[in-house]
Amino acid sequence: MRSPGLVVMGIVAAGVVAYAFYTLTTAERPQAERASPAARRDGDADADGVPGRGPRPGSLGVKPAAVSKAGDGRPQGGPPPRPEPSVSLEEARTDFQAVLDELDEAAKAGRPLTTPEWTEYYKKGNDALHPLLQHLAGGDTDQTEELRRANMDLRTKLRAIEPGRPPPESP
Repeated sequence: MRSPGLVVMGIVAAGVVAYAFYTLTTAERPQAERASPAARRDGDADADGVPGRGPRPGSLGVKPAAVSKAGDGRPQGGPPPRPEPSVSLEEARTDFQAVLDELDEAAKAGRPLTTPEWTEYYKKGNDALHPLLQHLAGGDTDQTEELRRANMDLRTKLRAIEPGRPPPESP
C-alpha cells in the first residue's frame, strides 16, 4: 500500500506541473496580439477587441524605451539616479579615518571585546565607509583603488579586534 506522504507529494507535483504549463502557454502570445499602452490610451482595441482595457494579470510585457519625463535622455525603466551623498568627500574621508583610529585604539587596549561591542565597531565602520562608497564608486582607477584600500583597512582592523581571536603577540 502507498504511504499517504507519497500520495500528497504526487498531488502537489501534479499541481505544480499544471500551473507551470498554464503559465507558459498563456505568456507565449505573439507580439502582434499585444496592444501597446499608447494604443490603449488612444482608444484602439487590445488583443481581445476591448478598447482601453489593460493587460491581463500575469501577462509579460516589455515597456518600450522612451525618453524620461524630465527630458534628460535617460530611458524610462533605466537605472535610478544615484542619490547625492549626505557629506562631502573630505568630510567622509575624515570620518572614516576617525573610525580607523578608534579601531586602532581598541586593538592597542588589548582587552577582549564582547560580541555587542564588536558589532558596534562593525556598524560604525560600515556607516563611515558608505559615504566614501557614494563618492568614489564608479570613478576612475585612483578612486577605485582608494575605495578598495579603505575597505581592506576596515576589514583588517575589524578582524584584529574580533571576539574570540587571540591577542596579537608583542615583539
